[in-house]
Amino acid sequence: MARICAVCGDDRFAPFLEKNGYMIVRCSACSFLFVHPPPTPDALRTLYTDPSYFRGAGPFGYADYAALRPVWEAQARERLAVIERYVKPGALLDVGCATGIFLRIAQERGWIVSGIEIAPEAAREAERLTGRPIIASPAPLLREGRTFDVITLWEYLEHIPDPRAELRRLNRLLRPGGLLALSTPNAGHRTVSRAPARWTEFKPPEHVSFFTARTLTRLLTACGFHVLRVRPIAPDYRAPDHIEHGLAHLRERLGDRHDRRTPLWFLFSIARRLVRWTLIAHHKLFLSPLDYAAGLEVYARKARELTEE
Repeated sequence: MARICAVCGDDRFAPFLEKNGYMIVRCSACSFLFVHPPPTPDALRTLYTDPSYFRGAGPFGYADYAALRPVWEAQARERLAVIERYVKPGALLDVGCATGIFLRIAQERGWIVSGIEIAPEAAREAERLTGRPIIASPAPLLREGRTFDVITLWEYLEHIPDPRAELRRLNRLLRPGGLLALSTPNAGHRTVSRAPARWTEFKPPEHVSFFTARTLTRLLTACGFHVLRVRPIAPDYRAPDHIEHGLAHLRERLGDRHDRRTPLWFLFSIARRLVRWTLIAHHKLFLSPLDYAAGLEVYARKARELTEE
C-alpha cells in the first residue's frame, strides 16, 4: 500500500533533506515533514530497547537522563499545573514515560497513574519509582477497554512513523472530554526553512515526524481532538553564525570572567550581553514566538469518538 501523509492524506511529497541515510520529505499539500520510507519496526525497537539510549553511550538518546532528574521534576510540576487547570486529578496515562519521573510527581499530586514504555530498563526504573506496572504498548489497555482522564505524550510523537494511527488509538483510551497533553520539537523554527541541515531535531531514525503548530493542530483535529492551547517552549536566542564566531574570537583574544587572560576581559562579557539583549528585543518585537521556540506544548480535549477507518 502506498504511503500517504499522516496529516492530510495526500500521497504527493517531495524530498526535503537527507540525514543519516534517511530521506525527509515534505507533503506537497500541507507541508508536513516526515521520514520516507520510515525505519522498520525492528530498527526502531532495537534503537529504543538499547540501554545506551538513556545513558549517552550511543549517537542517539540522552547524554545522561538520570542526571537531569531535577530538570524533569520541575518540568513535570509546571506541566501538571497546566493540566490541572483543565482536569482535576484522576486517571492519567503517560505514553513514553521513560523512568517514570513525571508519573511519580503526578502521584504526589493525587493522580492515579499508568505508564507505557518500550525500553525495558527504563520501564523497570519507572515501576520501582511509582510502584505501578509499566507496559510496553497500549494494546492491553485497548483490549481491556480502559479509559483515562488525561493522556500525556512528552517528546513522544516525533518518534512515531504513523502519528495519525497512534493518535486515533489514544483517542479510544480517553474518556469523553478527557485531556491530551503533548510536547514535540517545533518544525516551525526559522532554522528549518533557512538552514535545515543545522536543525538538531532532524535526527532519523530517532525522530521521524516533524510538526509545526499548524500541522499538529490539523492532525489533532482530524483525530477527534479540540486544541485548547499551543504553547511555544524553550525560546532560542542564538545569534547568527558570523556573530557567534566573532564573539568566540573576542573571547579567545581577551578572555572572560572564568579566564581573565587580559585586563580587558570584561569587554567580552559586555559584548555577549549586548548581543543577547538585542536578539531578545528583535525576536519579541518582530517575530512570532513560533518562529524561534525550540518546542511546542499542546493541550487538547477529546471532542468526539472516532469510527474505524
